[in-house]
Amino acid sequence: MLDLSCIISSGDLELYVLDQLPPKEREQIAALAQIFPEVREEIQRIEAGLEKLASAEAVTPSSHVKDSVLSKIAAIQKAPVSTPESQNKSATVVAMKSYWKWAAAASIIILVSGWLWLNQSFQKLDADNRAMAFQMDSLKLNLNRFQEIEQALAKQTTQNIALASIEPNSTLAAKIIWDKEAGKVWLFTGNLPPAPAGKQYQLWCIQGNQPNDAGLVPLALLENGFVAMKACGQSDAFAITLENVGGSPTPTLDQLKVLGKTGS
Repeated sequence: MLDLSCIISSGDLELYVLDQLPPKEREQIAALAQIFPEVREEIQRIEAGLEKLASAEAVTPSSHVKDSVLSKIAAIQKAPVSTPESQNKSATVVAMKSYWKWAAAASIIILVSGWLWLNQSFQKLDADNRAMAFQMDSLKLNLNRFQEIEQALAKQTTQNIALASIEPNSTLAAKIIWDKEAGKVWLFTGNLPPAPAGKQYQLWCIQGNQPNDAGLVPLALLENGFVAMKACGQSDAFAITLENVGGSPTPTLDQLKVLGKTGS
């Protein structure tokens, strides 16, 4: 899937608006704007920002400018035919006007470049802040989970259950912490490899011959971490099968990966 956030934050859209991209890249941006509303809206936002910047830098002439310009035009019309000396003066005036024209253009380019740099810097800072906030939330979640597990392990009714592969010479393994009194279950993913594409691990709480769904293992397994699963008050064993993404109402027995009996 195309990551539009990378395109929007790359700075290419700003260069597209300023007509600074090579023709091929400009055609690609134009095509993306036709397909994706997010890209088109970002281009419109950038254009509006540049127009606002240009308006902010514009200078409104004073009321006497018109009269002054008209009087100068009349004076020029009445002036005698130009001499080499007057021509040199005119050339100097034209040169000075050209200088100020290019100076104004350079100032606008500097302002736009500064605006682009600030915009990209703020976007990066915002992304960094969101990433840091996500990491902090994850740390808090893990801390709360481990504190809860620590309290459960202090109970005599809590069991550590090793889940081993049913196939010989296999290193597949997992671990269950089961707070039987509270019915809480945590799964340590252990040596389970990532599930193949289109598949997902599912935990089962087995009582007698009746398997009950104890929850799906997240597709992104937590490295050396515990996953809180569904509650299970009574169980003779726990098992993990490999199912289609989204799980199954009943376990696929030929996809049974690990199994472990409880002490009850």
